[in-house]
Amino acid sequence: MTHWGWYWGIKKQHVAKTLCTQLVSIDSFKLFKNTGFTSFNIQPFGINAERTENHFKLRYPGRKDNVYQIPIDKLPCNYGGVRYYFKCPLCQKRMRILYFSEQRIFLCRVCLNLGYPTQKLRPTKRYEYMSKKIKQQVKDRGGNLDIYKKPPKMHRNTYRMLRSRQFYYESKSHQALNAELRQWYPKIASELDDYFDYVDESKEWRKIRNSTHCS
Repeated sequence: MTHWGWYWGIKKQHVAKTLCTQLVSIDSFKLFKNTGFTSFNIQPFGINAERTENHFKLRYPGRKDNVYQIPIDKLPCNYGGVRYYFKCPLCQKRMRILYFSEQRIFLCRVCLNLGYPTQKLRPTKRYEYMSKKIKQQVKDRGGNLDIYKKPPKMHRNTYRMLRSRQFYYESKSHQALNAELRQWYPKIASELDDYFDYVDESKEWRKIRNSTHCS
């Protein structure tokens, strides 16, 4: 079987997207979580970032007039307080994270056509990653999905939803592995039925989610 790297890179002449993790970024949730800060430096570019009431002002080294501002959008929370977002200087959409582009300005992921690392994974690994991510999310809050241990202060319906979603991604990973094995080893396709089922987990996930919200 031909390697997928050759297929996409040589035959299809596919140019992969730049990944978000490859660029310097600023996160409004992390920056504005501490309401006491007023300025800081963005390394390794030596850019000085200063917070004002409604803007995020960036000063570049070497030129005093080389300054541009990123608007700040405040979104009220349901239980008081506000959340801070950036407004992308190009599309003016509300964004939590902006990335430092080759034009030496911060823009959003959509404007820069960036991709996530998981988008480069094959389906089996992508679903496996999502399943582990949800497990770790619950574990970090003091719970466990394997032994049905709800984290403290987490709503029961939220825990059930996360548990159902983790089960959904795990099942999709098994289905994707089934499809890959059938493609790689067509001679043993009939024997795979003893190890994999063909239940449409997307429908099962919707049923579980609806029953969770109704209970």
